[in-house]
Order: sequence, then structure tokens, then C-alpha cells
Amino acid sequence: MINVITSLSFHELIPEQVFGVTSVTIKAARNYKTSLGVFSYTRLSMPFFP
Repeated sequence: MINVITSLSFHELIPEQVFGVTSVTIKAARNYKTSLGVFSYTRLSMPFFP
């Protein structure tokens, strides 16, 4: 899933650049640095996960 800010930046509709994407997971927290950017996964326990 791509958030709104990332999309607006990609289409040059806003001057800001998005350098990272943060998502939530019930699995272990992880960070990945790729040529496309930084992807962060933050752990959230089951009672709070939709």
C-alpha cells in the first residue's frame, strides 16, 4: 500500500520527498534499506491490530 504523501510526491504535486515507508505488523519489527527507499515494519500486538 502506498500512502497519499508518497503518491503526491511521486507526481510532483507537493515539494516534499518521502524517504521512508512505515507499516505495522504482528510479526517481528524490521527495517530494510533499498534503492527505492527505507521500509520500516513496527510490531503491534494483536489486540491493537485491526
